[in-house]
Amino acid sequence: MTDIIKDLIPAGSRNRPGKANAKTHVTIHNTGNPAKGADAAAHAKYVKGGAVDVPASWHYTTDEKQIIQHVPDGEIAYHAGSKGNPCSIGIEICVNSDGDLKGATDNAARLAAYLCEKYGVPVQNVVQHNHWRDAQYPNGKDCPQLLRQGKPYSWDTFLQKVRGAMAQKAGDESGQGISELPQTEPDMTEASGLDFPSNWAKNACDKAARSGLILGDGQGWFGWKEPVTLERLLVILDKLGVLG
Repeated sequence: MTDIIKDLIPAGSRNRPGKANAKTHVTIHNTGNPAKGADAAAHAKYVKGGAVDVPASWHYTTDEKQIIQHVPDGEIAYHAGSKGNPCSIGIEICVNSDGDLKGATDNAARLAAYLCEKYGVPVQNVVQHNHWRDAQYPNGKDCPQLLRQGKPYSWDTFLQKVRGAMAQKAGDESGQGISELPQTEPDMTEASGLDFPSNWAKNACDKAARSGLILGDGQGWFGWKEPVTLERLLVILDKLGVLG
């Protein structure tokens, strides 16, 4: 059993904008930091320190010992560009030279499986950072660099491990499950001033975002509680095929 330790970036920080995440993908990264001691705990400090003004953030960091969560799954983080940020949960795998790369990567595979099961994400939507291509990285960023080099094993093997973990029951005798420890702060699903749908409308809003019926601004802002203008209503009706 691997516990998820919640050590969240303070709400309102520049690298925790509070915009809604559609949670249709899981994006895998390597931290790119081989320094000794650059484990999950060290990165938890970084995202609440030097990363704030970049701004940079992601949802989870894994090493061979633990998994630390930095941003609630339902909020976007700044880890995969304009296309990946609004819809994906980011996992950074530690590559510190004094750590166990295989153990850290195995934990990331188990975490990805857990998130896929929790949010109904298909395994084909577990993607490399390289998957997200934009003006800055038209060919995709070379990340997760070590996994792309076959270290500690190939990307296909990583996905096989995700599928294998999904086939197991979390918390069974094999000890391969993931367990969430209590939150250190509430998940801000209805926080004042943030772009989250009300709990009673959340399922419908998530479906609308996943289907492309509601596109938002490309940065995670959908305007769930904004007044619906006639123009916006007509665009929605047109997408549904009502206007012919």
